[in-house]
Amino acid sequence: MEQILDSENDLEQRLHTYEPLWNEWVLTGKIIGKGEYTTDFEICRAANGTCEYAVLKAVNITAGDSDDVSLPISIVEQLRNSNRMIKHDNMVSYDDDLVYGVYDNNGKIISYDLLLREEYLTSILNIECSTFSSDESLLLRLAEDILTALLYSHEIGLYHGGIKPQNIFVASSGSFKLADFAVREIFSALIPNHLEDSQSITYLSPETAVTDGIGQSTAASDIYSFGLVLYYLLNNGTVPFSSNEGDTSAAVSKRLSGENILPPENGSKVLVNIVLKALAFRPEDRYRNAGEMLADIKALKEKTLDSTPQYTENNSRTESSYFTTTINADAETSFLRGPDKLYPD
Repeated sequence: MEQILDSENDLEQRLHTYEPLWNEWVLTGKIIGKGEYTTDFEICRAANGTCEYAVLKAVNITAGDSDDVSLPISIVEQLRNSNRMIKHDNMVSYDDDLVYGVYDNNGKIISYDLLLREEYLTSILNIECSTFSSDESLLLRLAEDILTALLYSHEIGLYHGGIKPQNIFVASSGSFKLADFAVREIFSALIPNHLEDSQSITYLSPETAVTDGIGQSTAASDIYSFGLVLYYLLNNGTVPFSSNEGDTSAAVSKRLSGENILPPENGSKVLVNIVLKALAFRPEDRYRNAGEMLADIKALKEKTLDSTPQYTENNSRTESSYFTTTINADAETSFLRGPDKLYPD
């Protein structure tokens, strides 16, 4: 059966026509949030007399000038390849995927709805910043968890490129997780001019926020972006040069121009020094890798770091990986389909 794209491109309305998703999940009517590329919906399914909840990430991708299904197949394959690489306790992976073709009144595919199902987690945006600034041990635990994830991802050549408070979550166990790995890399070329309608530039490093688009992500740019997240949590929910009025454009311009960043309003001297080192304007003046920053965070937790070390070529230290991860290369059970399958299981 063909799906008709209405005049307002109503994604949520189309999602209801796909129900039950994965043969058992339905939308609850709640939109959890809107990211740089995706809209996140709450979904549920009946399980043992109760309702089990999950997150549905949905993105609409323009089909182009032909009905060739190689585009969505290529995207899903890239996502699956990345998903296999991020089986780690502090990284959010997705559980399943679907693709539906969106048709016009003449039966021509004009776009695709890509759907990803993830576990339901609590955003740190639902936690008051004062909770982190008043309990430094909690902030250090967040920093340790996220830097551990970055250390692993960088070691396997996977850079995030879009770290911000919106994609850091806390699980029921209390561990913090980083979401949306590889999303920016895969979708940035498919959704032009998205940055103009996004606040993601608020957390981009100076060398990444180039004028003609988004530059290549590196370990240094990820460290900078995470430093901004820590700054935000220590500075009562505001980024450098910003106010509580919500307009961050002037603040971003000052930061990207290299103006000196003042310390956040809260945090111990040592923690503030760690954050400011991560926010050095020049990449070579920051921590050289996530392991170096993680080492300082761990030392501060253990009260053995009295001042921020100055890393030089002859006086540097790195930290080895703190865990061993086995990449799950099992065959995927998810599949692409439309009202009619776009390609076989």
